[in-house]
Amino acid sequence: MALNQPRGFALLVDRFTLFVLKWPWVVVFIMALLSVFMLRAAINIPADFTVQELFAVDDPEIDYLDKVKQLYGADDDLIAIVLQADDLFSADSLKYIASLTEALKKLQAIRKVESLTTLSDLGGANSGTIDSRPLFAQIPADGAALKVLRHRALASPLLRGRLISADGKASVIAANLAKGLERAKEVRPVVEEIEKILLELPAPSGMEHALTGVPYIRTEAIRNLKRDQLTFLPATSLLTMVMLIFLYRSFYGVAIPMAAIGLSTGYTVGLMSLVGGKLDILSNILPVLVLGYSV
Repeated sequence: MALNQPRGFALLVDRFTLFVLKWPWVVVFIMALLSVFMLRAAINIPADFTVQELFAVDDPEIDYLDKVKQLYGADDDLIAIVLQADDLFSADSLKYIASLTEALKKLQAIRKVESLTTLSDLGGANSGTIDSRPLFAQIPADGAALKVLRHRALASPLLRGRLISADGKASVIAANLAKGLERAKEVRPVVEEIEKILLELPAPSGMEHALTGVPYIRTEAIRNLKRDQLTFLPATSLLTMVMLIFLYRSFYGVAIPMAAIGLSTGYTVGLMSLVGGKLDILSNILPVLVLGYSV
């Protein structure tokens, strides 16, 4: 029985070879149709680079985490704009913080925005009353009032170390995403809107700003992954082509292997798409990996 298996396989290969030799254009036509179908599936493969995709679906720890999020809210929905300046309590700086805060509030995907212009230091607590109004109703015009405002903010344990640094040179505008926004394709447009706002509202002279927070970091990671694909995939193809030219020094010696490598890569990704697979943080290296191993 064991001796018949190789003979049966060899017979199958012989018949396939005879079919290819007898009907070459039929084989080319079939391969062309199959290639178009598989490459189209490869192009349309979904991509999801959220960390949740790496978690086991039936993990009880993940179920517990989901329950905690439902009860207390998510801890990874915060986008922060970090502002740094020698004098954050100048009139221009405070006007800029107020403008950014109001622009963020207008975004439908943002449910809450906190900054120096929205939070209170709960002044008056020592006299038996609590004032929950914002730190200031309007930005003071004179320097003396600005100094008083700076002193109040830095003296408040609710603001110092939370929205403003102890030296008063750095502050944060904290924006919480609307509930349910976790997927990369849902978060990316929000991050892009905030980046657009930062471009449309230039910071005053002497002030620097930077975006941070889990949603932004995830979005930036996806951008870097896509940028790597657009860099390494062509670079690997080019290096493979150079190696083939050096080895074979003929058009067909380069074209045929490159076609086989390209099709094998496309078929692999296309098959992933057809069976319900997707590109994630780990599997995104697959195209370059298959291309390298195909050599």
